[in-house]
Amino acid sequence: MLSRQGEIVTASQIEAHLAKGRRVSRWHQRIGELRDDGWDILGSEGRASLKPGEYLLEHGRPTLPSRRPASRLPAAVRRAVIARDGACRFKLGSGQECGLADGDIDPETGRPAKLSVDHDIPRSAGGSDDPSNLQAMCRRHQLAKRNFYAGARPYLPAVLKAASRQEKRDAYEWLAGYFGQELPPAPGGSS
Repeated sequence: MLSRQGEIVTASQIEAHLAKGRRVSRWHQRIGELRDDGWDILGSEGRASLKPGEYLLEHGRPTLPSRRPASRLPAAVRRAVIARDGACRFKLGSGQECGLADGDIDPETGRPAKLSVDHDIPRSAGGSDDPSNLQAMCRRHQLAKRNFYAGARPYLPAVLKAASRQEKRDAYEWLAGYFGQELPPAPGGSS
């Protein structure tokens, strides 16, 4: 992706590059690993102009703190937490939980949701691997939550990536008012 910095790259281009003559079915995990290492690789969940399956690396260096997990939870614990919760527990701005279950179509990305296990209180903040501190979370919300804090301050791009389109629009309108800017009309004629 470094050689294509600033260009939109498709999933099929990434897969072809990684395959080099062999079938690659887990290239998306490599994208997740790079994100874990601090690379801010944008997808359709982070940039409205990108379609599902399109990615963009804006910066040629990691821009976020590394989020590599120190250890992995046992598979049995992960399965038990996902079975217990059944759906993403991420709290939306309205206070409601996301509620997407494995395979549900994510209305923000148009792709099937995949649940994984998240620490309610991160290990980095003293949270434990006890099931009472674990929750099911869809990949989009887990990635966003993981990157909410870079140091002691919120990392606002990650917060906005996890927001709904309407929440992004509300933030845009607030920022425009704060900076005294006129906004173009919202797509579809509504604000």
